Amino acid sequence: PRSHKHRAPHASSATLTAAARPAKRPTMAPVIQAPDEPIAIIGYSCILPGGQNVNESWETIKAGLDCISDLPADRVDVESYFDPNKTVPDKIYCTRGGFIPNFDFEPSKFNLNMNQMEDTDTNQTLSLIKVKEALESAQINPSGNVRKNIGIVLGNVGGSKSSHEFYSRLNYVVVEKVLRGMGASEDDVQTAVAKYKAHFPEWRLDSFPGFLGNVMAGRCANVFNLDGMNCVVDAACASSLIAVKVAIDELLRGDCETMIAGATCSDCSLAMYMAFSKTPVFSTKQGLSAYDKESKGMLIGEGSVMYVLKKLSSAQRDGDQVHAVIRACASSSDGKAPGIYAPTIEGQEQCIRRAYEHAGIDPVTVTLVEGHGTGTPVGDAIELTALKNVMGEGAARQRDPRRERCAVGSIKSQIGHLKAVAGAAGMLKVVLALKHKVLPATINVQEPPELRDHTRIQDSALYLNTRARPWFAPPGQPRRAGVSSFGFGGANYHAVIEEYEPEHAKPYRMH
Repeated sequence: PRSHKHRAPHASSATLTAAARPAKRPTMAPVIQAPDEPIAIIGYSCILPGGQNVNESWETIKAGLDCISDLPADRVDVESYFDPNKTVPDKIYCTRGGFIPNFDFEPSKFNLNMNQMEDTDTNQTLSLIKVKEALESAQINPSGNVRKNIGIVLGNVGGSKSSHEFYSRLNYVVVEKVLRGMGASEDDVQTAVAKYKAHFPEWRLDSFPGFLGNVMAGRCANVFNLDGMNCVVDAACASSLIAVKVAIDELLRGDCETMIAGATCSDCSLAMYMAFSKTPVFSTKQGLSAYDKESKGMLIGEGSVMYVLKKLSSAQRDGDQVHAVIRACASSSDGKAPGIYAPTIEGQEQCIRRAYEHAGIDPVTVTLVEGHGTGTPVGDAIELTALKNVMGEGAARQRDPRRERCAVGSIKSQIGHLKAVAGAAGMLKVVLALKHKVLPATINVQEPPELRDHTRIQDSALYLNTRARPWFAPPGQPRRAGVSSFGFGGANYHAVIEEYEPEHAKPYRMH
């Protein structure tokens, strides 16, 4: 096997200034409409900072490990580009993040020759590996010799980082003009241009499909012989949850009985670090402290998470193992806001309410929310305020007046903000928590921030769960959780996840 070094996409959502418009709260219990048919998660796979597969990742999550580390030399030339002063042009001020290890990739197993391998972005090769693992997890033969009525939708932000290298090669013309303008001889000009080009890959037959974002899904459909829909979707940091939503819609109203949904993001390149340095939302601390009063910003990371989905009725008919059930996934936009980076309470609250309406579930029965929680102080406070309003204020407070009954956390404090993969990573944490009946800790929290309406989270239905504990549910009620993911441009997504079995019918731990 060839060791394939990845080069890693685009992140965050909640940042800087934001509107604290008071959200419109209903005075009556929500109208429970006919719920969507539940969706079963029958397979999954992942690679995350701190875990090359699902089992390793769960051990990392459960142990509350902090997997943030220094920026590797093969991602960014830190010595050349780093300056601690945020205002210095063309410099990055952050050198921390969540990084996955190198992984083995055998081109012949995925119908690639060595030339194609060299021209193919890591998002595509890593997606091939993780989709294969997810299919095997669902007891589906991944062989390309077997045609399958399966579709695939993957989250992807901004294309592929390898495209930067191909386009950078074309700047040789700028080198020529600069050197000629300085009076260099033509021999020296051509020598310098040749050396410049040698730093970048040559354009060839397979270069274009190798970095096209949509080919990430298309190549999987080709290799594994999937005859359902294939596409990529981009809602910035909410991309993987919109992939889940599109997959659900296809299962309920489309042409496939099985769907693959997820995302891969291997872009922790110079371009990504420069983009977030100049926003600027990077943390000035060594770690990420989502939902902490003293948080100083976010940190980005890499990873891949894939799910295999079916309608619950189909999964039960076919005898599939069901890991958890998706009751609904809903969305909203912030609409007019103070700025393109600025989240709003009203927009997020609308999205969350829609999710529980689609699920036909009262939000007061939810006892865990895996939040977006990026570590940006204003954004975290806005998110917690919107959650508080839905989960325990107004009519919800009348139905259940108890305080501190719904745990809130964010996996980003452990692995960083995985950009397109962020929502799928948070959902994986919830699925595994439901399976193991454990409320995982959210780390690096000393004191919660003040909410945007100047109240305290301690006086609401929410609490920040800072240590792992058994997850108990009221008698006769399944364990339920919410997962939020928000993206630049005001894209809001929230999924409602429910356990499939209240108690274990067979051994489930793997070592």
